[in-house]
Parts: sequence; structure tokens; C-alpha cells
Amino acid sequence: MAAWRTVVIATSCHLRVRDRQLVIESREGERTQLPLADIGVVIVENPQVTLSAALLSALAQEGTALMSCDSSHLPDGVFAPFGTHSRHTRAARVQAVWSEPFKKRCWQKIVRAKVSSQAEVLRRVGAEDAARRLENLVGKVTSGDTTGVEAQAAQVYWRSLFVNFKRWDGGLDARNGGLNYGYAVLRGALGRAIAGAGLIPAFGLHHAGELNSFNLADDLIEPFRPFVDLLVWGLFLERTGDDPLTREERMRIAQILGESCIMTERYETLLSATQIIARSLVSAGEQKESRRLILPWMGEDDVQGEVYEADGDV
Repeated sequence: MAAWRTVVIATSCHLRVRDRQLVIESREGERTQLPLADIGVVIVENPQVTLSAALLSALAQEGTALMSCDSSHLPDGVFAPFGTHSRHTRAARVQAVWSEPFKKRCWQKIVRAKVSSQAEVLRRVGAEDAARRLENLVGKVTSGDTTGVEAQAAQVYWRSLFVNFKRWDGGLDARNGGLNYGYAVLRGALGRAIAGAGLIPAFGLHHAGELNSFNLADDLIEPFRPFVDLLVWGLFLERTGDDPLTREERMRIAQILGESCIMTERYETLLSATQIIARSLVSAGEQKESRRLILPWMGEDDVQGEVYEADGDV
């Protein structure tokens, strides 16, 4: 069975491996054991956690991502397996020569999937008029999104989803903290999946920052973001963003990888979806056909369809 569990380490303890089990030993001597094969992601929140080198090696062998967190409990680093794919060199060589038309068609498909799921989020929270506006924008996304539909959708989306909210406020609003936490968890999981598929995380489709080692993860995360948005919206239904996130709220957001999405007419967890999207991108690159890229969708009516019909993107 594929890994499915996200483990959050929030208290001071020591982590080690024994008989392919993650062993969590508290300072009081209590011990918990979990099968490594079940774990997709480990998030270490507490700065007093220690761990063994043998555990790091075992996590890499199992394909498990380990994330560290900063003083605000926001994931700030990821240890992910590298070179585990049997055709790693071939996948990397194909990625290095992706054509601009291919990358632009993939980005078009990513933006359409993102805006479509954003519309579904707004529908679920009761913002029907705004949802219809976003639905009307989906078909206007061009190759490479040269007309900036993603940005247009964002303006409608954020003011319809939250009241008195600015997406970037210097960290003053806890709703932004919740969004950033969820996005960071997804980004780390995508980094794991990208490396596992034999791709190089630094080489993106749209993002191309020279100082960014995860450009490709920042491309592929876009259609996943609405799932975090809906979860955070639900957490703040009965409270404002004035107070920081509680430990319980962070724990709930950390489980985002267990949420369901639609991948080619099948329900998958978001963790599984990160692996499917990475593997499908390898296939799309090899065949030079962006239509082979499989993306997550939200809602029963949003079953994946083709956005570009052609023999190939060369």
C-alpha cells in the first residue's frame, strides 16, 4: 500500500529507526512506533527534536519527505530522496530540452485547473456570482497565460473568499499564516514527488527564479492551492484572523495531504496526486504532449478534460 500518513512532531523528543519503524521517544520515556512504509511526510515543528542519521537514510529509502519548521512553525526546509527513479537520467535529459511551446501549454492547463477549482471553492462557500465570473475566465486562459487571467481571477477570488483580507499583510493575519502553512506542506510533498519521478526541481515550466531550487514545485502547486484555501476558510468561520494559529489548527492543516481530489475521474488523496502529476509530467515531456499532464480537480462536475488537442507541443 502506498504511503498515506502525515506525521507532525510538535513536542520535544528523539526520532530513530528500528525494524523499518519510525520510533518516537519522548523525554519522559514514552515510545510510539509507526511503519515507515505508511508515512509520506514527517513535519518537525519543535526545535528540540533530535534524530539519527540512520533515520534520515531510512526515510530516503522509503521516499519519505522530512520537513523542518521555523520559529513560527512554518515549514522552511525539506529533506527529500533524490535519484530514486529508475530512469532518473533519462527524465532529467528530457526535462532539460522541454520546448517553450510545451511549457506554455502545460502552464495554460495548470492555470485553467487552478481557476476552475477556485470557482468551485467560491461555490461551496456561497459566493455564486463570483464563482460564475471565475468559470467564465477559465476558457480565456491562453498558452502561457499571456493575458494574465490567473491574476484577474485572484482579485475576484480573495475578496470573495474572505472578509477584510489581504493576501500579503506581513504575517499580521492568521488566515495568511494558515494558507502559508498549508502551501508549504504541499510544496514539500511536491518536491518529494518531483525528485521521485526523476525530475529536477529547479527547472520549471513557468517559474524560473535563479535562486529558487523548487521552481517546478512552485508551478505544479497552483491547482493544489484551492484545497488549502477551502480548509483554512472553514477553520476561520467562527473566529477572526487576529490571534495566531493554534497547535490544533496547525495539526488540522498539516493533514491536507489526506484530502481527496479528482484525477482523471478517480478520487485520490492529495499526497497520491502529487506523485501522479509528477509522473504524468514525465510522460508528457517524453511524448511532447501537454495533454498528458494530469492535474487535480475539485468537485464532481470538474472531471478532467483536454484543454489543447494537438499531435504534440514541439
